[in-house]
Amino acid sequence: MGLTHRLFGPNTMFTLSQTNLKAGLKGHIGRLGRQVYVGEDILTWEGVDILFHIGVTWNFQAPS
Repeated sequence: MGLTHRLFGPNTMFTLSQTNLKAGLKGHIGRLGRQVYVGEDILTWEGVDILFHIGVTWNFQAPS
């Protein structure tokens, strides 16, 4: 399927690179880490429409 892209001109669908841009926050309190971000492919339209990510990590410590 062909399409005309504003930036890259005529091309076929799924042939351009993904250009996902992400904005978010990452941090930790003690051993608990967390991150939240939103992603969008605004340049080539080849990636996901909107991506929401929430992540949590826990660091284990060996007994002293």
